[in-house]
Amino acid sequence: MDRVGLLPKLHAAHIDAQKITFVGADGLPIASIPSEAPTGGELERDIELPRGTLTSLLLDLTQREHIRYRFSDSIAALAERDGGVDVRFKSGESDRFDIVVGTGLQFGKSGNDEE
Repeated sequence: MDRVGLLPKLHAAHIDAQKITFVGADGLPIASIPSEAPTGGELERDIELPRGTLTSLLLDLTQREHIRYRFSDSIAALAERDGGVDVRFKSGESDRFDIVVGTGLQFGKSGNDEE
């Protein structure tokens, strides 16, 4: 992100979370850890952004380029091959890309995903 000039914008949008709290089904806290724990204490490597911020920054950076974006679908499988990345989507469609950029939820379930 530094090579394409996005790092300063990412740092500016960073949410300065002090801790990560895990909650149970009842909504009550179970445990908390320092926000730098998942990155092994390297604070500069962990940048937390509000939902949609990375997408907006990437769109702004690349809007004049010949880049295909895909929204309203999810990645079911990735396979790195010579010449690109083969992607199978939950919709059943497949495609090959030079690079794939996704959110932290690319293989997880968000509250809006259907089973």
